[in-house]
Amino acid sequence: MGSSDRALRNSRDGRGANPPAKRKALFASIAVIMTVGLLVAAGELFLLVFNPQVSCFPRWEFSPEYGLVFPRNTTIVHKRPGRWEFRYTMNEYGCRGKAVPLSNAYDKTNVVVLGDSYAMGTAVADGEEFPAIIAQELGDQADVINTGIGGWGLTQQIRRFYAFGRLYDPAIVILQFCMNDPIENLDNRVTTVKNGRFVFHNSTHSKSIVMEFLSRSYIAQHSQLYIFFRNIQWQRGEKKILARSVRTETGNSSHVSEPSQAETFYNELIEAFAVDLHARGIYFLMISVQGQLNKYPFIKGKVAELESKGLIDYVEVEDWLRNETDIRSPEGHWNSRAHAIVGRNLSRIIKEQVLFSQRVQSW
Repeated sequence: MGSSDRALRNSRDGRGANPPAKRKALFASIAVIMTVGLLVAAGELFLLVFNPQVSCFPRWEFSPEYGLVFPRNTTIVHKRPGRWEFRYTMNEYGCRGKAVPLSNAYDKTNVVVLGDSYAMGTAVADGEEFPAIIAQELGDQADVINTGIGGWGLTQQIRRFYAFGRLYDPAIVILQFCMNDPIENLDNRVTTVKNGRFVFHNSTHSKSIVMEFLSRSYIAQHSQLYIFFRNIQWQRGEKKILARSVRTETGNSSHVSEPSQAETFYNELIEAFAVDLHARGIYFLMISVQGQLNKYPFIKGKVAELESKGLIDYVEVEDWLRNETDIRSPEGHWNSRAHAIVGRNLSRIIKEQVLFSQRVQSW
């Protein structure tokens, strides 16, 4: 039998050089997959034991109106495995706290709170966030509607007010400022100002859609490796944006550079908002996470200008917390003690500035 005949017969019988080569490739692929799997498992276990990453689930939903929102009627679990855990109950409106029913008329004074993770109450239990403390302090005198959502900027907060908060016919609006707010505005420009009036746009921020997809993945949101590398990328991005957006004084010079794009945009928004709230007869109270407004000198200057015109009352929270030594949660935000101090002081201002004057007018 010739060699060609033997090769033909071997190929028909499934023997020859080609099948062993395929098996080797298959075994090599399996070995690679197993090795990668073992490395991933080892990485997951290492982080879980020695450096557990913070997870939050369920995390986000994409919203064309706001970019990102929290899911409604759900409990969000925020934890660092083995270290700490907090649960946030979101009501039927996608807000934290007791849901105040919408109506065409209200028996109580309504207070609407706008803000980000500090207003929402990251790292404190339900009922310990400062809007809830305000509600407890005011009792039957007023209802408090907390619209704070972590990661939101002023563009989203303003749009939320006109789409939802305004329906409560509030007498008081409290705005909580955080240093990332001007940056968040650049990511989701769902509100702009034209000729002194607000124009609302749907979000075109592609990152929001990607974040929603990953946020819905149970595996991704509980993977220590995914969270670890996600946090690295997020921190790098925040540092780059902050470096471009914030302008501070340097050396002994009192000269400050021109306002950044983030500051200019924020000032347009806050001025138009303050003017409109004043025209509606709504008391506008603004606070900042202690000292963080100082990082934006041009925004601080605009707030001072609006305050001098009687369009806004700015209160420095740092004055309330300066002598307190225990105000940080293990997560890094305000703890329940800080929220209690802020809530009680804000309720005192509301009683003095608004509720008392309302009683005087009723006399």
